[in-house]
Parts: sequence; structure tokens; C-alpha cells
Amino acid sequence: MPRPWSIKLQPSPDELLSSYLVRSAHAHGLHPMRFVAMYFPDHQVWTRDIDRQVPADLRDKIAHASGLPIDAIKTMTLTSYLPRTSRQTSENSSASSWCTSVGMHGRWRTRHGLQYCPRCLHTHGVFFRMWRLAFAFACPVHGLMLEDRCGVCGAPIVLHRTRHALTNCHCCGALLGANACSNTALVLEALHVQARFLSLCRQDCIDINGLSVENAEFFRGLGILMKILREKMRSHPAEFHVQDRLVLDNCESLRASSAPMRLRLCASVLDVLERWPEAFSNIAKATNMTHAAFAHYGKAPSWLEEQVNRLPQRLRPRYAYRGTTLIEHVRQIEADGGKNCRARRACALMAAAGRRT
Repeated sequence: MPRPWSIKLQPSPDELLSSYLVRSAHAHGLHPMRFVAMYFPDHQVWTRDIDRQVPADLRDKIAHASGLPIDAIKTMTLTSYLPRTSRQTSENSSASSWCTSVGMHGRWRTRHGLQYCPRCLHTHGVFFRMWRLAFAFACPVHGLMLEDRCGVCGAPIVLHRTRHALTNCHCCGALLGANACSNTALVLEALHVQARFLSLCRQDCIDINGLSVENAEFFRGLGILMKILREKMRSHPAEFHVQDRLVLDNCESLRASSAPMRLRLCASVLDVLERWPEAFSNIAKATNMTHAAFAHYGKAPSWLEEQVNRLPQRLRPRYAYRGTTLIEHVRQIEADGGKNCRARRACALMAAAGRRT
């Protein structure tokens, strides 16, 4: 076990673990990377998203050095804060589509996944867990949209590279959020969508048009529904009343998307759920949605699968081999050889014959 820290800070309510470690390093007069190298030399702390994935042995060492209970260290991670579909059998699992991505690249962060409210940051001097949620967009206390970068140089927020205070950009040293401004209409929409998602996270069972669905099954289906809506939003923007190129040109997943895209996706999926299943059926018909479109997303939960099964299987027939293509395919099988050569060739010929009938 590492020796106890000389200065033991108390974490703020809802503070991120990375924020707490950086503040502790600054309290000792050390750079955060030097601080963890001194106390945890056997662990690569800053090459992982420590707020989502903290190994049990490292968690125990942090608790011992800081004098905090192990449960207090667990509370500073996102494990207990995310929708229940994101909680894996292992508490160290980092896979989650409901947490923003910071773009891990060694000790660098390439994405603008860490958000902040300028006034909260300047008041408390810490980063909160809520700011890492993919459906967090605005501060309910100050009525401001969350920022996700330096307003001067545009750099993402990289906590462990700050030398003096979390309120300053690690790259140019400017005060974070100094030029923040508020868009009242956008803030109201963002707070409504955000509050709705937070409410859904807290419910054990969610009512969908009279059907009671378990929390985990609901969010698993919601993730699938959001992916297909994102695809249709790009191919049929008129159906979703989308004109913003930032949204239309987006090909990223929810957790890697910008705040405007995440807000648009979350608002759209909530609108579909409020008028379920009529809204889904209308969108499916207008965008030529098929059962096959859901195949590569895995098996959908029953509340979503019931509606997916009502969609047409496919709009176009399966691809059939042209003569020259089939000959090339059979010759390739013969060239590969092997003991299964004849069986593979027969299967290819039979499959091609079946498609032609």
C-alpha cells in the first residue's frame, strides 16, 4: 500500500474521481502526472478513463492513501450514475453508450467529452459526475448550456495536464467559460430533455403506453432505437425537421457526438416514446424502415421487437449472382482447394440457383 497523503482533501458531493485526484496533486504542490507516479507507480492512471474504469486494487490504494472509505471512491466514478443497462457484471467495465467519450490516446484526450458549467466550476473548483452524462446539456442551477472546451483556444478539457487550478485551460491558461452566454430557448429545451432522462434512470420500471418495462430492458432498446433514428435523420432530414449541417454530417455514436447532436437525438427519441407506437410506425413508413435494418444491432427487447416485427422484411430482393461473378466465385473456391472444396462449391452453386428461382 502507498503511504498516506500528507494533505487529505474531502471530495465535493458528486465530484469526479479524476477531479479529486488532480485537486489532491495541486494541494501537494505537484503536477498530477508526477503525483500519481509518486504514490501509484505500478498503475497507469492517466492512460485510461479513470472516471469510468478504475481497477479494484487501484481503488483500494486511493482509499488507503486518502483516508476515505472504499465506498466513497466508488461513488466518485460513473458506475452507479449511469442507466442500469450500462452496469456490467464487472464493476471495472468501462463500456457504456450513455457516458460521453473523452477520446483516450495515451495521456492525451482528443474529444470534447468532459463538459462543465462555467459558474459552477468557478464557484466550487471541481468537475461533477453529471457533466459526463451523454444526456446532460445544461446547468439547472445557473440556466447555462454546458461548455466542453476552452473558449479561447478550443482545446478539450484535460484535467491531469492542469498545473495550478481546474478553472484554467491546460493548453493556453485562459479562464474556462469566461465568455459563456445563454440561449434561453435552447436552455429550456435542454433542461426538459435532461430532466426526463434523469427521471427515467431513477425508475425501476418504465411505462410505455401501458406496458411496464424494466429499466435495463428499456435503456437497451432505447440505445437501439436511437441508433436507427440517427441513420434516418441523416437520410431523411425533412421528416425530423433537421437543417443543421452539424447534425446532418454527424456519423459518430451518441457518446462521441457533439452536444447539439446529442440533444437532437435525445429530444427525437423522447418524442417518439411519448406517442409510442404510432410515432414509430409513422417514421418507419416515411423513412422506408425495414426489419433487416435492425438485424446488425442485435436482438431488441420485447417492447421494441414487437414493433420491429411488424415492419417489412426488406424493400429489395437479395443480391443474386451474375453469371461472370458466380464463375469467379466458384473458381476462387477451387483455387483455395482443401478437403471442403467440393462441398463449398456445391453450396455456392445451390445458393445461386435458389436466388434465381
